[in-house]
Amino acid sequence: MSKFIKDSTYNALVAARDNWNTVAAHVANSGDGGEGLTAETVTPQMVIDALEAESDTAQNAELQAALDRIQVLETENTSLTEQVANLQGSAGEGTAVITSTGEQGGQGDDLASFMEANKGNHAILVERMKKEGLI
Repeated sequence: MSKFIKDSTYNALVAARDNWNTVAAHVANSGDGGEGLTAETVTPQMVIDALEAESDTAQNAELQAALDRIQVLETENTSLTEQVANLQGSAGEGTAVITSTGEQGGQGDDLASFMEANKGNHAILVERMKKEGLI
């Protein structure tokens, strides 16, 4: 008797059947399909619907987590905006005024004026030049 299909095609069909039986048995045993569900009564559409429902549940959980995070950030944003408004509206410290307690008409203590004032006192001039690092 001649064969209708090749051995490789037959083996592929048997593997596909075994894979389907494994999936169908798992769906039937999971309890999600209802009462009286067996591996023989599981349809491809049942498997597709179960996968889509699981995917929707996961997406909804992710969306809810993102929504919760957005609400927290909006609350923080409102609080920070109020703080900025309060800081901008409040008076700061007054303007600082610099005052001098030295002589009103005095000159600065620069080296040239010191040398001019102490022209004849060489010891003081040498000491000052050492202090300034010139000698």
